[in-house]
This record gives sequence, structure tokens and C-alpha cells, in this order.
Amino acid sequence: MLQERWTPGTWKNDLKSDYAYESNMLTVITQYSDDGLNWLNGSRFIYTYNENGYYDELLIHSWDENQWVAANKVDYTVDDGGNILTEWAYNPSGIGWVSDSRKTYTHDTFGNTLTGKNEIWSSGTWQPDMQTSYLYYKNEYVLLLNVQTYRFEASYKGFPLGYDNKTAFNFKLFPNPADNIVRIDGLMVIPEGNVISVSDMHGRILKKVDLKTGDTIVELGDIISGHYLFTIESKSGMRSGKLLIIQH
Repeated sequence: MLQERWTPGTWKNDLKSDYAYESNMLTVITQYSDDGLNWLNGSRFIYTYNENGYYDELLIHSWDENQWVAANKVDYTVDDGGNILTEWAYNPSGIGWVSDSRKTYTHDTFGNTLTGKNEIWSSGTWQPDMQTSYLYYKNEYVLLLNVQTYRFEASYKGFPLGYDNKTAFNFKLFPNPADNIVRIDGLMVIPEGNVISVSDMHGRILKKVDLKTGDTIVELGDIISGHYLFTIESKSGMRSGKLLIIQH
């Protein structure tokens, strides 16, 4: 990979990276910087994998006094699907590798990162630390969260296709398509705190109504025709579906 900068009138070398692979797995990345005359050694990243082919260790070298010198190390723990659970970073010292920081992740059943936590080793214990974090999908890095954070949580909404009447957690929503109102038929006694909300496809909530025992009516007269999401939140969890509104 060659990275260049636009300097008035021309492109100039900025960074070069060489990649090495073994059995289709990335093993070494070597980065070089340009001093205007030559490519100079910069950093080297050496990846190793466990017996299942998942990340095991990343060893980082820097070029110092005409030789590669170990600068950092990251050990990985993974689940049975290869999803990264921890990234444990170490720094070299006169007595060997010492803990520096760690990132801890959880994932959903599809391998999407759900939560992350950053910590630093200080005074013999793990302390909250503001760092950048990553999002993964099936153990592959997909996005760097550039905003420094200690914790983050990600959530994903799913909904069935089509516009048939939906039953969710013993609730039935109808009619669908709807015009001025939509009715939620509670098929049981409704506990306090259960709600239904209607939001647009960007996630903006337009209506939010407490569910009642019996029928709950949500007035839609001030919402223009289009595709929307309804979300029923109960103590059993949350269920979302599509709602089509057609104003006459």
C-alpha cells in the first residue's frame, strides 16, 4: 500500500506498507516513512494465530539504532467463534512484559460487537481509561470509534417484513396499514411501565404511549403517510415491527 500527500502541484510519498501472508492469514505488516530520498523503516506488526486460526498475539516493533526493537505486545482471548473478548496490551521492561491496558468486548450471536470497556493498569489494579475502541463483525475489525470513551454499548433493532397484523409479547397491533389511529389489543393484564412507540426510519420517536389493559389507541392523524417502525417495550423485552401509515 502506498499513501501519498498532495503537496502544491504534485503527489509526494508519505507512507508505504508491505504485507506478508501465510495460508491466507496476515502475518507481518512493515511500515516505512519517506525522508524525501529513501524509504525508512518505521514500524513492524507481527501477527500469530491459535490452532483454530483466530488472533492470538500481535507483536509491535519499532526501528531503533538500525535494528527492530520490541515496543508493544497485545494478547487476545477469543470465544469459540473467534470473536475477540479481550485485547491485553503490554509494554517491555527490564523484567519482561508488564501490563499496560486492556479492552473487553461482548458480542451478539452474529459476531457483532455489543459492548466495549477500556481500562489501564495503574497502582496494581485496573482503572477506567479513556481510549479509542473498535467494532468487530465475526472477529474482523470493521470500524474505529475515534471518540475516546471508557464504555460503550451498541444495540440493534430487527423487524419482520410485510404488513400483516403482528403479535408481540401477547399484544396485537391493528390495523396495519393504518390511517388516523392504530389499536393495540392487550391480550392480558398489562404491567405498569409497558409502552408502545412509533418512530421514523431514522429512529426519531414520533409517538410514545403507555399500554393499558384492554385496548390502547395511538392517534396518528398528525403523522404523514409513509413507512414507520413500532416498538413495544415490556418487561419481557422489546419487539419492533413495520407500520405503514396511509392518510386519506
